Amino acid sequence: MIRHDLHLHTPFSNCGKINPEYLEKIYRRVKEKGYISSSNLRRLLVEEAVKDYIANASKLGLKTLGFTDHYNIDTNPSIFDVLREIIKQYNTNNVEILVGTESNVIDEKGKQSVPREIAEKLDFVIAGQHHYQLSYVKKPPSQLDKFIEYCIIDIINTMRNPIVSAIGHPWLRAARYARKYVDPSFTLEQVPLEYFFKTCEYSEKYDKPIQIDYNPEWEKTDGPYKGYQKFLEIALAYNKCKIFYGSDAHRPDHLAMNLIYVNKKLKEYKVDKERIWEPRKPS
Repeated sequence: MIRHDLHLHTPFSNCGKINPEYLEKIYRRVKEKGYISSSNLRRLLVEEAVKDYIANASKLGLKTLGFTDHYNIDTNPSIFDVLREIIKQYNTNNVEILVGTESNVIDEKGKQSVPREIAEKLDFVIAGQHHYQLSYVKKPPSQLDKFIEYCIIDIINTMRNPIVSAIGHPWLRAARYARKYVDPSFTLEQVPLEYFFKTCEYSEKYDKPIQIDYNPEWEKTDGPYKGYQKFLEIALAYNKCKIFYGSDAHRPDHLAMNLIYVNKKLKEYKVDKERIWEPRKPS
């Protein structure tokens, strides 16, 4: 059974969500000053989010959290040091907290947005195959079959990159991009099973764990994630690739949102605990 969530975002990610209650708490803390700098405001928002993530992790019985705020080409790397400082402020209730990043895949050669010297200072780096809409990320082909082929090349070459620790949500977010920019009726059922097998084969070859997620409701609609169950089943049955769970939560109440469904699948496929990736802080 998995008891971690290794793909989490705080307000240090521009897409991180903010609970309005955080603003009320911060207002009460700073109103006597009459102002607050934007950098201090963001830090205070992150403090509130981290506190809630830790509290929710304890309630859910999680053992490890992995914060993976986005690393864009304009990211200030000091945010990771600040995040470590914030974590030290709190009683983590025996929950191990790791500080990593979600790096963007810049092109089909697997180039990453996070520099090597920054990556080496973090606990782990997951590479997200999906932010094709960003100005500095190479646009994939707009023809569907070529787009799908581009995605598997993207995944394989990213696995070859030594600064990458693991692959974030393979196929899932690419499916969402395809639905919006390539084919409005796209679902993962259109991906050849061969590519799902290749994802697992190269995961084993390069020892790059793959993130899994699952919600049975995805198969009951015509949304872009329909067909993901087949990829998940292939990944679970393929005994030699490592896996990990990540909710990709952008707010604390979404922590481990689908973990109950993932663990049911792990039990169904009798997945050995040795296949569950558990990154550790460098000694």
